Amino acid sequence: MVQENFEVKNVNFTYLNGKQLILIALLREHEKLSDQTEIFHEIKNEI
Repeated sequence: MVQENFEVKNVNFTYLNGKQLILIALLREHEKLSDQTEIFHEIKNEI
């Protein structure tokens, strides 16, 4: 599995694919989350 690293609002995250990148970016923008642990928890619930 290939992982790509992206930086979103000065916070580094690891995404498995572009769809997750978009999903996380939208979740972060919508929820205004600042902790990446919460964000990864959110995406686990979505998958």
